[in-house]
Amino acid sequence: MRLYIFFIAIALSTTLASCGYRSEQTGVPASTLSHAVSPHIRYPVGSIYVADNPGFGKGSIDIFAANAKGNVAPIGVITGLNTTINAPFRPVIDSVGDIIVPNAGSSITTFAPGATGNVAPIATIAGPSTGLNFPECVALDSSGNLWVANSGANDILEFAAGASGNVAPIVTIAGSNTLLAGPLCIAVGKTGKIYAGNNTHSILVFKKGSNGNVAPIRDITGSATLINRPQGIWLDGGADIFVADEQANSLAVFSPTANGNVAPVRLIAGSATGISGAFGGTQDSAKRSYVSNALALAQTITVYTSLENGNTAPKHTIGGSKTGFISPDGVSI
Repeated sequence: MRLYIFFIAIALSTTLASCGYRSEQTGVPASTLSHAVSPHIRYPVGSIYVADNPGFGKGSIDIFAANAKGNVAPIGVITGLNTTINAPFRPVIDSVGDIIVPNAGSSITTFAPGATGNVAPIATIAGPSTGLNFPECVALDSSGNLWVANSGANDILEFAAGASGNVAPIVTIAGSNTLLAGPLCIAVGKTGKIYAGNNTHSILVFKKGSNGNVAPIRDITGSATLINRPQGIWLDGGADIFVADEQANSLAVFSPTANGNVAPVRLIAGSATGISGAFGGTQDSAKRSYVSNALALAQTITVYTSLENGNTAPKHTIGGSKTGFISPDGVSI
């Protein structure tokens, strides 16, 4: 697979993926993180980034070629003491190819495009001013700002584009009105709405500009939703809401306007699907959905076409000894 050389001054926009996040937006401005003057080699657009999370003090980001399938080795692995990766969850990739990784160890580390091996991050958000407490998921908005599902503090944080160090968030959504309780995943839509998967079996939607102790504008919850523990959320071009559920072992799709106790419009679930401990997901430019399956008997990435429904087998699977998977806890493209 050829690697392409991109100069920062002419960085091209790439499709963003999230925690399960893939926002409906594209073309996020280049990150304002400082880069060396020399050109960076980045992974080709469409590459698959997997957070492998075997526990605290460990972990890696495994990068696979676009359209990888079967028992294949990654084309890059970011791991080792210098990386400071500590129980990583699903990364996001910004418009210049920076790899942004939330760590359960209460930090967010950013790696240069094309990073591999035991390399130090180019930026780290960490420290008491950040408010980070078990950040399980991150997403980028159309301005390049970073949104965080901050599970341990029951809140949602927003950091300015390029934030690094012991910096305070510019937005904190928190308090009893928000209904936030252990948020597990997050996505940001094209219009700025914020979607959060809640540990209380719900999906909360906040309007653009939300800050403080504000109520969500929508709350998808109830027995008809079949939501149990939503670990991944992303939006497609039509703004359908995709939810990867760890405990329900499913991928549910809700309409763009879903609210209250409503059933999903499609549901991929059952023994044929290969979904087992769904711990995040994303969507590629062809609208194929990728689900990371973290349970010990799975340790796979399963891929489904855009309109799959029911107890259907995946289009293909990434898994096997060559992948090196221990516990794939999130996937991005």
